[in-house]
Amino acid sequence: MLNSLCLVVSHIPNRIFSRMLIPACCIGSVILFAVLFLIFSQGIGTGYVFDDITSVVPLHRLREQPEHFLPLVFSDVSGPLGRPISIASFAAEQVFLGGGPDQSQAISICLHGINAALVFFVVWQMLRFADVSKALILAFFVAVVWAANPQKVSSVLYIVQRMTLLATTFMLLAVSMYLSARGSVTSAAKVIRFAFSALFAFLAPFAKENGVLVFPVIAAVELFLISGRGGPKAEDGQLRALSQLVLILGLGVFFVLGLRTFIHAESAYAIRSFDFWDRILFTPVALMDYAKQFLLPNTAVMGLLHDDVSVSVSAIRFWPAAILMIGATLLFLHCMLRGTASFFALGLSIFLIGHCLETTFLPLELYFEHRNYFPSLGLAVCLAAALHYLASNIWRDYSRLLLGGAVAYSAALVLSTSIYAQHWSSYAALLAHELNGHPDSARANTEYALAVAESGHYDLAVDHIDKAIILSRSYKAARILGEVDGIALKVAAACLSGQPLAAELPDDLLRHDHDRVHSRVFAMLANMVRDQACPDGDWSAISDWAFSHVSAVSNAGGRVHWSALRDLAFFEREVGNFTRAYVYASMASESNPNDGTLMRLKLEAALAANDAALIRQLVEEFERMQRDGKLRPVDTIFLEKLRSIAEFP
Repeated sequence: MLNSLCLVVSHIPNRIFSRMLIPACCIGSVILFAVLFLIFSQGIGTGYVFDDITSVVPLHRLREQPEHFLPLVFSDVSGPLGRPISIASFAAEQVFLGGGPDQSQAISICLHGINAALVFFVVWQMLRFADVSKALILAFFVAVVWAANPQKVSSVLYIVQRMTLLATTFMLLAVSMYLSARGSVTSAAKVIRFAFSALFAFLAPFAKENGVLVFPVIAAVELFLISGRGGPKAEDGQLRALSQLVLILGLGVFFVLGLRTFIHAESAYAIRSFDFWDRILFTPVALMDYAKQFLLPNTAVMGLLHDDVSVSVSAIRFWPAAILMIGATLLFLHCMLRGTASFFALGLSIFLIGHCLETTFLPLELYFEHRNYFPSLGLAVCLAAALHYLASNIWRDYSRLLLGGAVAYSAALVLSTSIYAQHWSSYAALLAHELNGHPDSARANTEYALAVAESGHYDLAVDHIDKAIILSRSYKAARILGEVDGIALKVAAACLSGQPLAAELPDDLLRHDHDRVHSRVFAMLANMVRDQACPDGDWSAISDWAFSHVSAVSNAGGRVHWSALRDLAFFEREVGNFTRAYVYASMASESNPNDGTLMRLKLEAALAANDAALIRQLVEEFERMQRDGKLRPVDTIFLEKLRSIAEFP
């Protein structure tokens, strides 16, 4: 059937065919959108998980306080730019729709469908510039392979990763507008489309910071597709030189940032169990695995938790990956410096540029599938280039066989994605999938422990917590859990299973001078107190024990990380011990003196103690921070509210 369609298409006159292109694109986009929604909607029902709880759930307050919309949008600290566009989408959802996690997942699926349609259109534009026959069919194949891929499931159904989806939307729009401008006939149309391209490129980093990579991506599109030697507009030497300059400057910025991270590696990687060189040496392995999982996915090991990856990879695994990635990089550099147009080099450049921040030197966790969301477009473009080359040169007489293989491959991806998405239909199903695929993940064992504790299986929960502590010290990719973390996790498990909270508290203090505290554990305990998860629990005993631990660390000359102290302050505030909340917040302020949240915690404690002198002193410091531009909008709201209930200058 598809072969007959291709034969019919090839005999349509060019004039009529050109008129059919836009409607065909629209029909193809609608079909693709519908299929994707049908596939991914099987995963709706996961609920809020992991970072959703800290980034999305707090915005629920906007249902009752919509006047705080802008302050909350511009107060996020997920990244250096605050990601206001992404936060605005979550905030608007709460103000105007007021839905829960299922609605958020449905919105993300729709956004992914829009991105798939944009990929379809952008690749079609690229193929037309490259003068590829049957561009529409090949572009649709690329869009299906890119969008209906199991590797996309976590990016789409993990609610907080709407940030990645939105950044990709703006990046694709910017590239599409640029291609449209380069193909325009009139000067007015070119100016308008270039302006829109610049606008979308400017907005992309405010959805997520890696959106800034759209600028070198556009330069790569110009060089490898349009004005490079052998390209359709090779006579545009100035634009070719400009695009080369942008890419070279981008390489310069990349190396400068890498050198800066190397110089400050000790502080930058202080919260990690791996170091700068571990991160660098793992890069080719990660890139190779991203490519393999995109082209030949293994859904059994896909998911959100990858803290069991081995940093010290074997030579058998490292050297093939390193050689392939070095070869790909050298090919990219060769084509860039020579200014040669190459559709395959364009795909490589999109993949490598897309990964140059999150997968190289930055002190981020080692591996996440959502990092390949946009870069995988480059892999799909390389696949399309390879198929076109085979069909046009080597296997010219077997084009129908290639077409059949492409259809079968696409169908297999769709089926695999559909099956995998079902594992996201509930948190329990997702957790079981994570633990089956990553039995050595400390995080998976921790989450499973809390889940079984909630079902009343306290002893089983304790076993998994003990296992998680051991695993966290066995894998550098994991965040180390100390004895203190284990005790706090067992307290949480006791709360969830109805056991006495103090059952696991040690009789005497252990040596904690070098024992890390995993701050999120105490944030979880604070939430449990606030939500009255176990209203009869003896939280004062936990408070006394935690304070004794922190004192022991200080007396031994050790330090507790400021974020752990902050979360301990939150815990004490919920318990009602404002004196200790003030002590913890003050200790944390020594490491982070300009943090508005810590200042708010201290002020709340001072207000609870009704200490007028201390309140006045803290308000003056708060106002100094406001004048210096150190406060987030939500901190300013707190200060204004404080002024409204008390007489302060």
